[in-house]
Amino acid sequence: MQRQFEDQGLLPSNPMTQALAYVRTRRAGLEVFLTDPDVAVDTNHLAR
Repeated sequence: MQRQFEDQGLLPSNPMTQALAYVRTRRAGLEVFLTDPDVAVDTNHLAR
């Protein structure tokens, strides 16, 4: 993901660049479900 972000060469306003920046800044939180099987992948059950 980091290499993809650096190799894009796209403007910061590009949607792909914005998506990669989002993932990069929130990587630890997004990976929690990989290390803890009790954490749900989504929060749909909380939104209901």
